[in-house]
Amino acid sequence: MNRRVLLWAGCLLWLAGQLGSASAQCMKWVFRTDVSGPGPQTRHCMPYNPDRQRVVLFTSDTAADLWEYDGVRWERIFVAGPQPSPRLDSAMAYDRRRHELVLVGGFGRTEQTELADTWTCRITTSATGLVIGT
Repeated sequence: MNRRVLLWAGCLLWLAGQLGSASAQCMKWVFRTDVSGPGPQTRHCMPYNPDRQRVVLFTSDTAADLWEYDGVRWERIFVAGPQPSPRLDSAMAYDRRRHELVLVGGFGRTEQTELADTWTCRITTSATGLVIGT
């Protein structure tokens, strides 16, 4: 099993389980200058989607976009239908049983108040190759 750790803007994520001591001794940092993507982020959320084997980012900027990172490049996800409002400090996890992302709460940039809402989204690839959220 390929085990990885990803550090994005100060948040440490364990991907595909915990690293053993032998693996940790072999770990090294690689500065990626070839990765374009969502731009600077703070107070965002990023779960791992094991079905697609990608990290998912819900941006903390005013766009409230979804992005996926496959270890090589970032790709924006275009979401159909209603979407959560832009927010800071929300929580997001991947529900393996339902195969969907779950986004909860945060501080609403538009509403200027704490949010107690819950949103779900499934990420798929359309027949045309476009990554979409439904």
